[in-house]
Amino acid sequence: MIGDKTTIFTAVERFRGYCEALEGAGLEVDNALVRLGVRDTGAAESATSELLSLPKPPTALFTGNNRITAGALRVLSRNGRRVALVGFDDLELAELLVLPATVVAYEPAELGRQAAELLARRLAGDDSPPQRVVLPTTLVARGAGEMR
Repeated sequence: MIGDKTTIFTAVERFRGYCEALEGAGLEVDNALVRLGVRDTGAAESATSELLSLPKPPTALFTGNNRITAGALRVLSRNGRRVALVGFDDLELAELLVLPATVVAYEPAELGRQAAELLARRLAGDDSPPQRVVLPTTLVARGAGEMR
């Protein structure tokens, strides 16, 4: 798992989902394979290179956002290693990549609409407690996360 800062709510939730998915599959979280605090593609490249150079490198990567996925893809394309890759957030033109990018996608327009609606209510004086809005996601399988 390569993810963003743990001060970002969505990054924490994505990491929690990663942990739950591993536990659901009967696997333990191996903290040696977790890199959090990654903020840009350059840091993602470094984290990916570091993970792949471990004595027992991961056979799969989960990246927490599209910038991190882009960094991981750069490293994977350079080293030619077959590693399953699933990222959170879709990438524009991902279906055209030589290396496939399987992703967990959501509708960005719906995210913006929901955020604008919540903001408008706040600006209008709504002082109700903060709300948690969960958008539906879809797995877009492009052949990268399905390697066996």
